[in-house]
Amino acid sequence: MLKTIRKIFKGIIALFYFTIANTIGRIVYKGKYFKGRHFSKWYSIGWKWVTRGIFFQKILGYNRDVPFPVSEKIFIGNYKNIEFDINDLNIFQVFGNYYQAWNEGKITIESRILYCS
Repeated sequence: MLKTIRKIFKGIIALFYFTIANTIGRIVYKGKYFKGRHFSKWYSIGWKWVTRGIFFQKILGYNRDVPFPVSEKIFIGNYKNIEFDINDLNIFQVFGNYYQAWNEGKITIESRILYCS
């Protein structure tokens, strides 16, 4: 009985994330970031990242100018010089990372391999 209630509650929360991310999230983020393995189903983890990003990035201002959902616990210096595969969006959801790609520095993340130049 308790497991069933827990599953129902998790489903309601996932539906909440999906709804918020698909309405407000599509306004504040570019649509190309809503693709890939983290957005394949309505209960996928990517919808939670978008919902959290709306609050922490767009409302509170952590990494406000970054056009894709990132954790509030990392710092991205210049998102324009960062290239990554859309399936590696989870790399930006951890804490304590600092991506500094100022001036002509480039960061390329391919299949979870990091190249810096």
